[in-house]
Amino acid sequence: MRFLAILLFSTFLCSFDVNAEVSNGGHQISIQLTNYDEPKLFLGYHYGDKQYLQKKKKKNNAGFFVFE
Repeated sequence: MRFLAILLFSTFLCSFDVNAEVSNGGHQISIQLTNYDEPKLFLGYHYGDKQYLQKKKKKNNAGFFVFE
C-alpha cells in the first residue's frame, strides 16, 4: 500500500514538471508609433519609487517594435 501511494505521488509530481515544459507562456508585444522617428524604443517599469529598464528594441522592417 505504501509503495502504491509513493508511486501515485511521484506520478503526480512528474505531471506538473511535464506541463510546465510544454506550455510556452511567453508574451509578445508589438507596437507601431506614429510621429516617433527614433530607431529604438525602451520598455521599462516602476517598482515602488524606482525605475527599471527591461528591454531595448530596434524597429523592424515593417515599422513595428516587437518585444518578446
